[in-house]
Amino acid sequence: MEQQVRAAGHKIVVVIASDGESSDGNIVQALKPLEHLPVQIVIRLCTDQDKVVDYWNNIDSQLEADIDVLDDISGEAAEVYEHNKWLTYGEPLHRLREFGIELKEFDLLDESKLSFEQMRVVCAVM
Repeated sequence: MEQQVRAAGHKIVVVIASDGESSDGNIVQALKPLEHLPVQIVIRLCTDQDKVVDYWNNIDSQLEADIDVLDDISGEAAEVYEHNKWLTYGEPLHRLREFGIELKEFDLLDESKLSFEQMRVVCAVM
């Protein structure tokens, strides 16, 4: 279906829920085939353990795929506040991200301070 998805200008969202590290194989190797497909990967962590968060962020750094690693809502709110104090991060916004909202600005909320144009995009969507 790759050609059909690309022709329509869509992406497929793959949501992986996990509470730990892989115990049955190499996740990077398993996700590698998705790198050049019209796919967005959302990792929904069911834990707030730093070791697990670091593990999945390391997986993200090893792949060229569109990946968003999401901590629990409290952890994400703290990360967003660190970079974008103007935004009150709540459950509706967290759910948008968990379900794979396609806009890059939402992936950047917890990674860097948004530009004024990026803030405008986020506000327009909300």
